[in-house]
Amino acid sequence: MIISHKYKFIFVKTAKTAGTSIEVFLDEYCGDDDILTPFAFPEPGHRPRNYRGFFNPISAIKDDIQSGMFSLKNTKDILVDFFQLKKFHHHIPARVIKGRIPEEIWKGYYKFTVVRNPWEKIISGWFYYKKHYKENCPLDEYLSFCEKRISKNVRGTGICPYNIFNYTDPKTGEILVDEIIRYENLNDEFIQILEEIGINSKKGLSVHAKKGYRKKDYKDFYSKEQKEYVATLFKKEIELLGYSFS
Repeated sequence: MIISHKYKFIFVKTAKTAGTSIEVFLDEYCGDDDILTPFAFPEPGHRPRNYRGFFNPISAIKDDIQSGMFSLKNTKDILVDFFQLKKFHHHIPARVIKGRIPEEIWKGYYKFTVVRNPWEKIISGWFYYKKHYKENCPLDEYLSFCEKRISKNVRGTGICPYNIFNYTDPKTGEILVDEIIRYENLNDEFIQILEEIGINSKKGLSVHAKKGYRKKDYKDFYSKEQKEYVATLFKKEIELLGYSFS
């Protein structure tokens, strides 16, 4: 996640949508007073800064309850962040950012995020999970793992890219950002974002921090049952964004 006071924008990071590449790219333009959160695994060219600070954990837990996002895992994460002074973290949802910054910044800054076809990002998440956590994990097992996290309202991260609540209000369904970039048109739409926020660069995203996890088309990994399973798990996001398997 980035909050840039220099360019007056907020980048809400979603999982498995080139968010790391975007943050590495933007790092060189951000000022010393801007907020950049650390990654789970550090990347060259990225300098986390100003993400530490105090916040009210009781208010954060109450917000989870009121928004329907309460879970023991989320509560534990909130308390860990509080004691580690991590006011902001890399997959922090937009609604949480809104509650931790002044109202004039939230209303005045340009907010954007990236979305991706759920069937494609699940395969990306699966390969990420196998690389960093469980090498021989079958896809069926990974899908069950994601279902358990989703059913318990665990916030979306790289190991399970359930992103819809990163950029919407869980209670009302309202989209909380000004612009949604589609991963499928990433370079073209990102250049438009750069123009909007006043960064003069035409080079686009030359960095792909985690590219290379897979070689086949995502559709080739699925059975009919697995395809339908993902359609059920990501029903809200598919309906909101109009994605299909193909």
